[in-house]
Amino acid sequence: MNSFVNKMPVDYYGTKVVNEYTNLKKVDYNTPFYFRNPVRQYKLSLNHMEVIEFFVRLLRPKNFMEMGTQFGETAIKILPYIPQEYYGVDVKLQDNMKLLEKKYSNVKLFECTTDQYFEKEFDKTMFEMVFIDASHNYEQTYRDFLNIKDYMVPDGIIFFHDTYPATRAHTKPNLSGDCYKLPEKIRLEHNDEFEIITFPINPGISMARRVKKNIGEEK
Repeated sequence: MNSFVNKMPVDYYGTKVVNEYTNLKKVDYNTPFYFRNPVRQYKLSLNHMEVIEFFVRLLRPKNFMEMGTQFGETAIKILPYIPQEYYGVDVKLQDNMKLLEKKYSNVKLFECTTDQYFEKEFDKTMFEMVFIDASHNYEQTYRDFLNIKDYMVPDGIIFFHDTYPATRAHTKPNLSGDCYKLPEKIRLEHNDEFEIITFPINPGISMARRVKKNIGEEK
């Protein structure tokens, strides 16, 4: 799409992180596990959009919700693989998102806070995959989870961003904030509904699956 504008730094959204980190010449195995993938200033060591695109293409969800669409870099990657509705919620919809709305008939956009969306706009659709990245604030992100969790299908996946900052400096509100608290909260208080894993690579992405059944149980 020629008019789609990438407004974030090329290093951040343009770099294929997996490819870039494949050929590192030296690994210090005396460092902690999560530091063997080195943190470099102004560059990701985990591109969450690559991760989400991979799982969308692998699991083929029929619908998708994104809370915090920003400039549309995630949406443009996954929309070709979403056959039904894509819901995008952001307090300020960028031109890129409006462009995608024109290109894809299944795009539904809502310009409001996530709280306003769930209070006034939510149609109680059952979702197969959701990405929550509207806020770097733990309390708000947890509230977004509570609002959507009962509308996930069995085995449905929820992604959370910024859940494994490399250092305390990365927990500033303009970076990862305090979202690192969220996976433990879900593990302790919602383990009868969700299992959750966090990839230990800065800035982190967590994946929660709505538990359907234990292996061996009858359907």
